[in-house]
Amino acid sequence: MKTQREFFATAIDIRRWLEADTGTGEESRIRRDRLIGRELGAVDCSKAERVLAWWSILNKQKTGARPADACNQVSLEINATGPSSDGDRLASLVSIANGLLAVGGLVAGVVIATAAFAYQGNHPVNLFALFGILIGVPLVLLVMQLVLLGHRLPLPAAMGDALRVLSPALWAGSWLERRMPSGLFASVGHASLRGSYARWQLIVFSQSFAIGYFIGVLVLAGLLVVFTDLAFGWSTTLNLDPRWVWQGLSGLAMPWSFFLPAAVPDLALVEASRYFRLEGSELAASRAAELGRWWPFVLMTILVYGLLPRCLVAGVAGRQLRRAVRRLLEEGPEITALLDRLRSPAVDFDAGDPEAPVLQDRRAAEMPVLDIDERTAVIVWNNAVEAVQYPEFWSRRNLPVPARHDAAEWLDMEAMLTSIRTPRPGRVVILTKGWEPPLLSFLDFLTAVRNSIRSEASIAVVPLNATRTGVDSSDQVVWSRAIAQLPDPALYVAGATS
Repeated sequence: MKTQREFFATAIDIRRWLEADTGTGEESRIRRDRLIGRELGAVDCSKAERVLAWWSILNKQKTGARPADACNQVSLEINATGPSSDGDRLASLVSIANGLLAVGGLVAGVVIATAAFAYQGNHPVNLFALFGILIGVPLVLLVMQLVLLGHRLPLPAAMGDALRVLSPALWAGSWLERRMPSGLFASVGHASLRGSYARWQLIVFSQSFAIGYFIGVLVLAGLLVVFTDLAFGWSTTLNLDPRWVWQGLSGLAMPWSFFLPAAVPDLALVEASRYFRLEGSELAASRAAELGRWWPFVLMTILVYGLLPRCLVAGVAGRQLRRAVRRLLEEGPEITALLDRLRSPAVDFDAGDPEAPVLQDRRAAEMPVLDIDERTAVIVWNNAVEAVQYPEFWSRRNLPVPARHDAAEWLDMEAMLTSIRTPRPGRVVILTKGWEPPLLSFLDFLTAVRNSIRSEASIAVVPLNATRTGVDSSDQVVWSRAIAQLPDPALYVAGATS
């Protein structure tokens, strides 16, 4: 079974290979992947397992090794990521960044705790200031970071900029992007698949730093308790009743009061611990010993309200990160296009059309090869193929004419969407004019189509040129970039993955 690190490295290698594979002819790609899809058979397995199986067979074909018989067997056998691959290097850098953050947090914890626990013998360590510095400030930074990365609430621009400067996790993301550009950490603010991975990875980074920080604080506090005579107290300008302070601190101690009563302060200790800086500068030995009884409460407070929440957040973030890594092999334009190519039968749109004129001034991109079956809904946007030419469009390719669904800004969109809802298609193919740029109305239309079909059903946008034989390569780039901005992992431009 692959580890999290190996899974991530393989996902990066597959996605980079697919991006580079755009130079391969579309017909060659569909023929290659259709053969692999037949080799995998109809075994019931997840999308990620099927992609891993395809990757394994592809690499074994290059080496001449015999592939396994089932896709789930292949996915368990896969060992295509080598020590020199881009994915392995990026995974190693992520591990190094995680380790450096943990060490940096440990050092920061020791340094800050040294200042927070500073005790010269004339006044006790102020509990309010101690908890505010060691626990309060990191807690506020955690909440701000979760809000910033999760886009749950708007933050003032100045506050967001300050957090980016203060966040070691964002430092690590920037360092990784500089060392090995991948687009993952640069898209942290985007509502996309890569943005989702980046956010959870940065949260994991921040928890590594925080866990190291609180371990450093606890280690230093423990050493000071053992080897020095710490004394704790509380001081405030407000006219607080000691009973209120005792009730508040007892509430803080409730999580461990049942099994560690010695770490719960009593009212007498709270009353004896209040001090004023105008008092005599020296503490009596008996009073100093009495104020030293605070140390179990102090350590438990740092442990329960400092270290434990970070461990819980790290556990949740780690689980979500594993899901995000898996989604790298299940979603996105490149992966969705691959999964479509692995299906059969396949149809070559450009077959049997010798009379189509050749463009002289602009290179035409190869017409994509797509699957058309009874579960495929075909939508013609903005009359990209005229009604009178629609039957010929398919008959020239020796295909039965699929049902036509027309969509345009001037038509009743809801009626068209209703017509494709029942039965819900397994895939939607949208024919559009490639020479017209994708306007906001078309992007809104894509969102409406997605809301009308299953979330896992793929949507393939097929830009056409004036002869309906392909699309200018420059236009294809424009369409690919525009469609990539939509947060729909199962949406792609046929014949392009960039």
